[in-house]
Amino acid sequence: MLKKSEAKEKLILIALSQHAALPISTLAYIVCMPMRETRRFIEKLLWKGYLFLEYCGGHIYYSARSDLLEILDAADIAEMRLLLRSPPQLKNNASIRAARTCYGHLAGILGVTLTQRLIEIGWLEKMSRCFQMTKRGVERLADHGLLLKNLKSKSCLDGTEREYHLGGELGKALTDHYFQMGWLEHVPYSRAVRVTEIGEKNFQSEFGIQINMLCDVETGGSYLYERTRDDLT
Repeated sequence: MLKKSEAKEKLILIALSQHAALPISTLAYIVCMPMRETRRFIEKLLWKGYLFLEYCGGHIYYSARSDLLEILDAADIAEMRLLLRSPPQLKNNASIRAARTCYGHLAGILGVTLTQRLIEIGWLEKMSRCFQMTKRGVERLADHGLLLKNLKSKSCLDGTEREYHLGGELGKALTDHYFQMGWLEHVPYSRAVRVTEIGEKNFQSEFGIQINMLCDVETGGSYLYERTRDDLT
């Protein structure tokens, strides 16, 4: 039988293995532990080399090693997952969560989904702490007049989705390109971004991203794509 302290360490590791990264307040909520106790176990796990920490938007996020599920016993994982609570719902404006700019690059549901899709189609490769454009991705974007070969990139932890989206110079260049092509437009007095009608068609044809379906499922309403009065006349 596991010691109580060992069981709590495993519970934290299993919780983190199900998310890209979490702040300590959310982690404490999920594992049903007081903040002080959670912090103590995190310090132990960091010392053992099981966790990583990173800074995002002035906050500290913790993530687990990718090979931890191979180390942990499958029976322990199945049993302990039943003890975890779902993360608390973030109180964010739906349009901000759907799509927004983050230091000039695309974030929110659309930013995370697009990044994942670029990886799936072989245009982008996930490295340890950044993304890298593949030869295929560079060539395909060059066909659209976008030269991205020597631009720096980074993986940016999304503040609402808690998954990584493409950041850095590469992320900004791609986002600027979508604005220039008329796929995206800014929402006045907000960081929110709206997908235009032409953008909806092109995100579908180029990347297989269905804007209305993505939005309706994740946010409960059509915030990514809205027809303007001119579109309707």
